[in-house]
Amino acid sequence: MLDNWINPTASASFISKFSSAKVESIITPEQLQSNPIKKQIALIGFGPNMHQIREAFYKLDFSLFNLTITDLGDIRNNDVSLMTAAYKELIAQDIFPIIIAPTSNASLSIANALKVMDIQNQHGIVTPRTNQDTKGYDLLSNLIEDEKVNRLSIIGYQKHYANPSLQTIPKLDQANLMSLGQLRDNLKEVEPILRELTTLSFDISSIRASDSVGLKDQSSIGLFGEEACKLLHYASSSHTLKSLHLFGFELEENAKSAAELLACLIWYCIAGRQAIESYSVSKENMDKYIVELDDINEKINFWKNENSERWWVEIPNPDIKDNLIPCSHKEYTLACQNKISDRLFHLLGTR
Repeated sequence: MLDNWINPTASASFISKFSSAKVESIITPEQLQSNPIKKQIALIGFGPNMHQIREAFYKLDFSLFNLTITDLGDIRNNDVSLMTAAYKELIAQDIFPIIIAPTSNASLSIANALKVMDIQNQHGIVTPRTNQDTKGYDLLSNLIEDEKVNRLSIIGYQKHYANPSLQTIPKLDQANLMSLGQLRDNLKEVEPILRELTTLSFDISSIRASDSVGLKDQSSIGLFGEEACKLLHYASSSHTLKSLHLFGFELEENAKSAAELLACLIWYCIAGRQAIESYSVSKENMDKYIVELDDINEKINFWKNENSERWWVEIPNPDIKDNLIPCSHKEYTLACQNKISDRLFHLLGTR
């Protein structure tokens, strides 16, 4: 069925080598199916540079993965409406698509699929710019149309170009904004924001030029390659994330370094997906910490999973069914000092 939208021939030669070598984590598209025990990942490409990226990707080590990965091939027609059905089929089977496609169309198709499936979409975008005539702005504008998203989070933006908190952006989640400078101060603080997302669109132009040699139009300021890998690992290890799209890139000819960068980004998405196994969001598996805020005479309940060491804060709203919101250990520590982080202040006031 997926063959109608995705051409498997682009990846067939790479997969056949792994099949003959009996690498259990790599399977053929024909073997891909919903599996309640093992996590399933589907790689989907688009554009003229995918062969270079695949050559770099399949040189990496997959021996540590206890999940299954299949490379479905390349998108036949990157039309937004046509690909909506393909992503809907994958997400409905709990198969996690990682799309490597330069334009933002895949992100729009995924947003359409989630809307059709009536899944609340907290859409995250990692992008350096949100001003007009940029990739980030174009994606934002199209997502806002027809209410494709419920909330928008913007991460890694550079204030010298534009500040989303000062722009008029509908659906913008003020609690889940993080600039490049804030990321650089403490990368761990982005993890709770990423943990709440339904889908993530990662603009490759967020990575600085010195770490993305072979990619066109990169900026001298941006994320380090290692930071981008860590960020994608954080995002992919979330139970709520349904898909991930790497976009906003153009490789030069024979750009080995650029292909290797994209291959590593994909690998860390997969590594994060495997980490889901050990995480649970059930209160039964957590310890409760009650913090009294003397200044406002209120109590806040924090929850910690001792296995994953991840933290949540309980939103005191009886109308919210899932009232646990991801937070960080630092935010808990600040609350113990009778201080509320800006992020928690927004969350407690708007959720």
